[in-house]
Amino acid sequence: DRANRNCKYACEREARHDRVVDGEGDALLVSEHVAHAVIDRCVERELPHEELHRAPEASQRRRWSAAAAQQDAAAQYQLGLVYATEGVGQDFVAAAEWLRKAADQGHPKGHNYIAVLYEEGRGVPQDFSMAVEWWRRAADHGLADAQDYLGVMYDNGTGVGRDPEQAFAWYRRSAEQGHAAAQNNLGLMYEIGRGTSLNYSEALKWYRRSAEQGWAQAMANLALVYVGGIGVEP
Repeated sequence: DRANRNCKYACEREARHDRVVDGEGDALLVSEHVAHAVIDRCVERELPHEELHRAPEASQRRRWSAAAAQQDAAAQYQLGLVYATEGVGQDFVAAAEWLRKAADQGHPKGHNYIAVLYEEGRGVPQDFSMAVEWWRRAADHGLADAQDYLGVMYDNGTGVGRDPEQAFAWYRRSAEQGHAAAQNNLGLMYEIGRGTSLNYSEALKWYRRSAEQGWAQAMANLALVYVGGIGVEP
């Protein structure tokens, strides 16, 4: 059913792969924006778009390298991003090394990014339980992206025991910070009553908030809600 398909989508979120959803009466749930890999998406959030396709100035890299060697967590994090970015001598092993150093010093975004590397198995052996551990640390620091990811892991039982109530709680924390993917995921939880009580008006509210930010899956879910007339006042 659509709920199960959307739960699967939650784990594949941000259109890691375009896909078509078939079934009776269902809309085509196909993302029409580019299907970036999770790594590229995370880098894009940290570096201006034009920086993704060219290396930082050599002097800047030297400054980061010098500061990172002196245990500067912010510099270690930036250096890790540089190594993870295509077009600058991409080296995920080096990226993981520097991001792990930043994370070990308590850098919240370092926690988030090293979790992505563990989930993807880039520069480190793939390990979902380690991804959960690092996302939890980032989520506890209030990072909305990590909170949403942690919700997905609990929702799907990946690297941690399946727990819909925990998934709902993390989606909610992320959604309240304006995270579009989490808002869509929260709407789904309300729509099908997973991890919380069934509440169509809340589902509609969160789908709308996500759709207003341009989240394609939320737009599709919102359209299906309107087509079905569920929770929509005549």
